[in-house]
Amino acid sequence: MLSLQEAREKGIRNIHRPVFCSKHSNEEMKMFCESCDDTVCRDCCLVEHREHRCYFIEDVSVGKKKAIHNLLSQTKPHIDVLSVAIDSVTSMENSVKEKAEQVNTEINTFFDTYIEALRKHKNILQHKVKQIEAEKGKILQLQKLQLQQVLKDFEDSCNFVSDALEEGSGVEVLSIRKFLVNRLKELSASTYVCEPKENSYIKFDCEDSVGMVDGFEVKGKVSSKENKPLKCLVKGEGLSEATQGQRAEFLALIKQDKNDIEAKKYQLKVEMVAKDDHNRKVNVQVSNEKNGFHLVTYVPPAPGQFILHIMVNGKHIQGSPFIVTVKPNQILEEEEEQIVEEKPKEPVKHSGCWHCCTFCSSGGKKDATCGCGATMPGGFQGCGHGHPGHPGRKHWSCCGQTERGSSCKQTAMKAISNQSGHSNAQHQTNTLKHPSSSKQQTNHYYTLPKSFKTVSL
Repeated sequence: MLSLQEAREKGIRNIHRPVFCSKHSNEEMKMFCESCDDTVCRDCCLVEHREHRCYFIEDVSVGKKKAIHNLLSQTKPHIDVLSVAIDSVTSMENSVKEKAEQVNTEINTFFDTYIEALRKHKNILQHKVKQIEAEKGKILQLQKLQLQQVLKDFEDSCNFVSDALEEGSGVEVLSIRKFLVNRLKELSASTYVCEPKENSYIKFDCEDSVGMVDGFEVKGKVSSKENKPLKCLVKGEGLSEATQGQRAEFLALIKQDKNDIEAKKYQLKVEMVAKDDHNRKVNVQVSNEKNGFHLVTYVPPAPGQFILHIMVNGKHIQGSPFIVTVKPNQILEEEEEQIVEEKPKEPVKHSGCWHCCTFCSSGGKKDATCGCGATMPGGFQGCGHGHPGHPGRKHWSCCGQTERGSSCKQTAMKAISNQSGHSNAQHQTNTLKHPSSSKQQTNHYYTLPKSFKTVSL
């Protein structure tokens, strides 16, 4: 008799020890409860899992293994990403060492021309370079160790799952399925920083004066960080509020260090966009003044809230971005209301029908007429195809117009006539009332040519 380990060493596969139920010790685990996501025996299916969805393990193990295989294929790519990240960190670590050696070479070249007093300063600078290299290397080394540990976790977990899927039986795989799935999901959801946490910025400035050494003025400074952003002070109502259509402004002051040459080379950038739509931009003007002063002006086109970005050398100043509330302009609103009220009048509706000719639309009636004014021989008072006066196309029977969307001239003339008649009747009523009474006497005005004045009768 061979042990399980000896059988596997001899290449014998698919040899598995039966797994028995913890509740029914004589029953082998041959069923899988889909409702509980667990392996059970036949007695469990009849008692605790009586109304659950239970299947034979042989029927569902293939599908479950396939699902775990898919999850494994989604997890394995992280191994390649981590390997690339470690190579990148290692490359950056070598770059830091190369840069440090390069700076040391520059320092040696510069200070070889000086005597013993300058040598002391050189040693100080070299010590600082080594310190910077050690600090940057320590950070990168720690990051590399962390990434290696994460990589090891991924490799160990993936190898364990792979071995379980290849060598484990359906019962064994399903028994630890929850653990496998949870572990793979946990790994897939884990985060790690692939970009190096440090850069290779180590700079030696040979023109920077740092003081006296043994009575000699020395130059040379080593830095590992870029210059700090310049300070910018802003003041004005335009930073917080403005009125629609009116100019708003504020003042910006860039604080400069007279000894810092780089500080004089700055770029002030101001942008303004609508808060609810960043594609709606406001035109901002920045004037170049002396001594670091800049006047910033803009005219907001609409009311609402806007976001004001103020940046120096690509970095936001303190307090930026600012929220600007633009108040509505009452004068502009009244003008817009007047424009809205002065809408074009709707076309006058036609009272007739849209037809090809009177003969067709009336069914051959002789007394039917048409607005086009054409007639036909034989006593027909309306128009007909091919007869004189016919427009040659479809038209309105009320006014004869050939455009279907046009206003009806006949209906419009009737409306004007009715209004004129009503006005004349009202005029006669007013003028004929008590003509002999001086109290009721009314002055009448007649419209004369422009060369004449209006005369009161």
